[in-house]
Amino acid sequence: MSGRSAPFPATPPASLTDTDVIHEHDWVSFQQVETMVEHWDRPGWWTGRASYHWMVLTRPNSAVLNLVCQAQAGLADHSGLDLVAPDALHLTVSRVGWESDVPLDHLPRLAAAARARCADLKSLALEVGPLAGSRGAIRLSVAPWDDLLRLHDRLRAATIDVLGETATPPPRSAFRPHLGVAYSRRAQPAGPLVQAVEALRPLPRALQVVSTAELVRLERADRGYLVQPVHTVQLQG
Repeated sequence: MSGRSAPFPATPPASLTDTDVIHEHDWVSFQQVETMVEHWDRPGWWTGRASYHWMVLTRPNSAVLNLVCQAQAGLADHSGLDLVAPDALHLTVSRVGWESDVPLDHLPRLAAAARARCADLKSLALEVGPLAGSRGAIRLSVAPWDDLLRLHDRLRAATIDVLGETATPPPRSAFRPHLGVAYSRRAQPAGPLVQAVEALRPLPRALQVVSTAELVRLERADRGYLVQPVHTVQLQG
């Protein structure tokens, strides 16, 4: 989002292509969390403020939605979580900047630059799941990472192409692909949530082919986000 918290896990997995390695790295990292933090405690973010991001999985298919629904149903008894609304699901690939810092007439230019940068990229075949978490959220692992990182690099470069020296998108080293399903609404012991997630990890994983990246306006709402796609970048089939 924006709050520029440290990436989680702190280091990337040993392989960017081996889904089992990625899943285990996410899970072991979450097991080491002792205290969940409040997701909403982010300097600079307040209700009504918005920023622009490059995202995928804003339109999850039925398999992904079913997995999210099952995971959220298994977490529903935990009062310390704010569940992500179905129309707010997203995987942030790269941040562009605050709405106040990006002129409206730059948005079509960003889309054009991204289309040029991504012209040779093919659709991404992603596996979503199993469930894991971070210091501030419960989230689904997404793998493999290699194509997502390649997409990140192109979209980040497109942002810099248009915004120049004013652009400060996070580098590749800070990107940790995931699909959030619930946010921690307060500081709380992580143990009960780790146990709840462990019980839900056997849920069947979901596959989705991602054929578009989207430039999205993300608005902070009351313990949630409003996701508004603005421009679409088509990837090769």
